[in-house]
Amino acid sequence: MASFVPVLDIETKRQRKIFATKYLQNDNGNMLTNAMFGDEQRFVFKDSGEISLHFGSHRPNISNSVAVWGCLSSVSNNGQNVLKKIDGRLDTKQYKDMLDHYVVEYCKNYPYIHDHFPVHTSLTIKQFISSKFIYVLCDWPKQSGDLMPLENVWIHMAQTFKDRDIVAFDTDSL
Repeated sequence: MASFVPVLDIETKRQRKIFATKYLQNDNGNMLTNAMFGDEQRFVFKDSGEISLHFGSHRPNISNSVAVWGCLSSVSNNGQNVLKKIDGRLDTKQYKDMLDHYVVEYCKNYPYIHDHFPVHTSLTIKQFISSKFIYVLCDWPKQSGDLMPLENVWIHMAQTFKDRDIVAFDTDSL
């Protein structure tokens, strides 16, 4: 689990419990074991070169930062594990291109899980997903970034940069 835990209201806790019962207890976790997860994150660097994760606004043009999209899948569905730089801020065109290139082929029989980021839930993306017959697990609970496996990857990457004294002084080197 990620090293952060969101503050959850009663309704979100209820939704998480329903989700856990449905997919972890009743299904023995099989659905999630065979899933493909997609998520995005922004890495930033300080004047000292130290690289860390950006938490906060998703506005465009955040200085000293690079946004990435990742896709993580299990071996059992022969999916891909991908890390891709996002040009600026994630928009529907970029997201459709990434889904088309990395997800469509693998998620007709296995679920694709992404969070409730506005681009993911936009009408354009919903129509695209439907037209490509991508099976999306729609009842992923809101405010559950701490359950998303890629959140652990982002945290591990940032920690590895720090532990190995990897620095960046411009977006190209980041």
